[in-house]
Amino acid sequence: MNLNSIYIRQVLNVVIANLVNFTGSVLITLILPKLVSVEDYGEWQYFLLLFTYVEVCQFGFANGVYLRYGGCSFEEIDLGLLKKQFMIVFLFILTGVGVILFYTHQVLSISILGFVLCIPIMTWRFFVDYLLQASGHTDEYAKILLYDKLLLSLFLLFHYLFFDVFHVNDIINSFIYSKILISIYSCIYLKEFLRAGMRKISVWTALQELINNISVGSKLLFATVCSLLIVGSIRFVIVDIFDKSTYGKVAIVLSVCSFIMVFVNAVSIVMFPSLRNLLNRGVSIRKYYQSAYVLFNLLMLFLLLSAYPLLFIFKYWLIQYSESGVFIFILLPVILFDSNWSIFSVTLLKVYRKENLILKITIVSLLFSLFLITLLINFQDILLVEYFISLIPLVLLIRFIYAEQYVDKLLTVNMRQINFFVVLTVFLFVILNNYLNLLMAGSLYVTYLFFACYRYREKIFNSYRILRNIK
Repeated sequence: MNLNSIYIRQVLNVVIANLVNFTGSVLITLILPKLVSVEDYGEWQYFLLLFTYVEVCQFGFANGVYLRYGGCSFEEIDLGLLKKQFMIVFLFILTGVGVILFYTHQVLSISILGFVLCIPIMTWRFFVDYLLQASGHTDEYAKILLYDKLLLSLFLLFHYLFFDVFHVNDIINSFIYSKILISIYSCIYLKEFLRAGMRKISVWTALQELINNISVGSKLLFATVCSLLIVGSIRFVIVDIFDKSTYGKVAIVLSVCSFIMVFVNAVSIVMFPSLRNLLNRGVSIRKYYQSAYVLFNLLMLFLLLSAYPLLFIFKYWLIQYSESGVFIFILLPVILFDSNWSIFSVTLLKVYRKENLILKITIVSLLFSLFLITLLINFQDILLVEYFISLIPLVLLIRFIYAEQYVDKLLTVNMRQINFFVVLTVFLFVILNNYLNLLMAGSLYVTYLFFACYRYREKIFNSYRILRNIK
């Protein structure tokens, strides 16, 4: 079986799992807002915002395992040493969470309390996920993803059928229960790890190796957190200046964007070990990168057309969130800019072990985001939520362009023409849909895309042929 067949099989397995995950997430997003108040839904979205930062609490240990053991099988990893490192991290985190709950549980809001309870649970989950990805066990990782969302859906369905009422407490409790059960289930995929002996390994040896893993992983973790804060800082400002109900109306659109990003993550998960193996074999990835970049961005530009059915859903199904529909045309380009960063920039920089460069790009982008927020708050007399929403695609666009400059230099390629075309097309999409009626805007955008495909048809066909013939 050639590399292309293996790669396609791995991608398909993860995509199928993510498709089920996507379907469950969409159903939850479409049905849950109709069962709870706008205030409760805003609180739930605020909890999810906090939950995105739970990875910080494992200090980069799992990230370090992912980077240092990427492309290795379980047989090549000292599982006993790794197990002792995990036990040290887990016991430290469990102690910290216990102290926090003992002294502050009575004053914590439901969102923050749920976040704290998730910390030890997700410490194990992140470790499992990263170890499976690093060792190429993407099928097992896909199953965990699949059952995770199914469990949450079943818990919510069970509660609705038996109690016929929903509050934010019930939703967060169902979320935590599903994470506990899926964490227990994931143990069956790490039998070798759990059986590994660690008595002969000294604590000092484990600590030294743990420090090495955290040292490597903390850079990637810090970059990940900074990356989250690029948009997260804007989200927190919306919660602070307006209220959680307003944030819920914005977050519901961002949630839809996140669901689509699930498929993007499916590709990037498999790309990292595959590209690492190509480099180890001395194969140049330059032409594969160019071909994938062209085809992917073309598909993403067509994906922007999903804004029209989404607008219909908000207008006729989620009536209480109908005003969220106006945010779709502004926020949907987030998928394109964020996916380029995730699939191409981050993946390639990780393959070449350029974690410091990822960190630099992310910090610069975060500082730019904070600068724009400060500028808007201090120099705008009337603050509208639309102003802050517009910052989200803008800062992600800056990060996308900035990162591509480094990737182009690293691979000695020139993608400026493609990048200019992508940015111009996104700008055209936003302008058309904000100043023309939907029928005319959609017709003009589709016509423009087909004209572009005809003009660049030779490049598109060549890119497809190159990717099809990967050995």
